[in-house]
Amino acid sequence: MYTPLVKNLTLLLLAAILITACKKNKEEDVPVNETTIAGTYTLASYTETSLLGEKDKVSEMEACKRDDLYVLNADKSFEYKDVGATCASAGLHAPVWVLAGEYLTVDGITGKIEKLTNQQLIVTFDVPVLGTLYTSRVVFNRK
Repeated sequence: MYTPLVKNLTLLLLAAILITACKKNKEEDVPVNETTIAGTYTLASYTETSLLGEKDKVSEMEACKRDDLYVLNADKSFEYKDVGATCASAGLHAPVWVLAGEYLTVDGITGKIEKLTNQQLIVTFDVPVLGTLYTSRVVFNRK
């Protein structure tokens, strides 16, 4: 015979066990090297900043390009995978990536690695256009 108090305490204990038993992956910084940077990424955000302010570049992208995969393979090959909503043309992409210190070159574009964690890769790159410096910040989520 269970009293309402015992039932409630049992449910509360069970809920507490379930909540604390679920581990969340804690984001941790990792050293930048060819082994740790290799992986599959999705685009999380892409912003461009200039004297004119900050601009969300993802909103300007075709919807079919927002869900694609960017794969930095351990053998330094690069794959751009058009997944989900597919585009008529995936475009041309260089087949390799190069890491030089904290600088990553993919598809002919070199950016500085701002942060690398077990969950994200953040890269910034500067592009001068007609005397105006544009700084882009791209956040990729690791799959």
